Amino acid sequence: MSPPTPMSYSNPECDFSTPPGIPTFELLLKSLELHNQSNHETTKSEISSRVEKLRRPVLTTGMSESEWTFFIHKWNRYMRHTKLSSGQQLDELWACMDTDVERLAFNDGVTATTTEDLLLSLKTLAVTELHPSVHVMALHAMKQNVGETVKAFSARVKGIATNCNLSKICSSDKCSEKVSFLEETCYHVVLTGLEDACLREKVLTQAMLNNVKDLPSIVT
Repeated sequence: MSPPTPMSYSNPECDFSTPPGIPTFELLLKSLELHNQSNHETTKSEISSRVEKLRRPVLTTGMSESEWTFFIHKWNRYMRHTKLSSGQQLDELWACMDTDVERLAFNDGVTATTTEDLLLSLKTLAVTELHPSVHVMALHAMKQNVGETVKAFSARVKGIATNCNLSKICSSDKCSEKVSFLEETCYHVVLTGLEDACLREKVLTQAMLNNVKDLPSIVT
């Protein structure tokens, strides 16, 4: 009995065909399968090896409100990455605490059964909350550090500004919408806080010419 006719791979982008002389149809299929596994399949282990595991965020005592907001941002990303069950998420959140926070939570009798409740308890224990007026004073006193880029200074200003409650209800009788003036305030703080006097003068000139109107244009 003569060997079966060689078979071509079904993918139009691949011109592979089995070598001639393979004695049985089963071995032909096996040859195609081995080619597919070697050249066209990406295994789960290969995918996971390409994706670096995110580091667990750390929760410490004496955090500012902006640091807490950043922790929540990192925690949410970590949860999306790990895709854990609700029970595992609770254990992971406990593991995020440094020794001081964990001891505070234990001594305070924290027995939350969901991550949402545990986060509420941890914010009370770990975050030093200040009145918005304190943040406003700190915001308007901010100056660019020597060697700090304008982009980094702008980001630092916005981090403080998020704790300042920079919004108010529209004064119109027919409107009850809450209007934010955070971006406008950050624009003025960055503009006046530039460390280089020559650069500050140039930016002020461009602002008067209406070429610099907002925070992104200052950074640019």
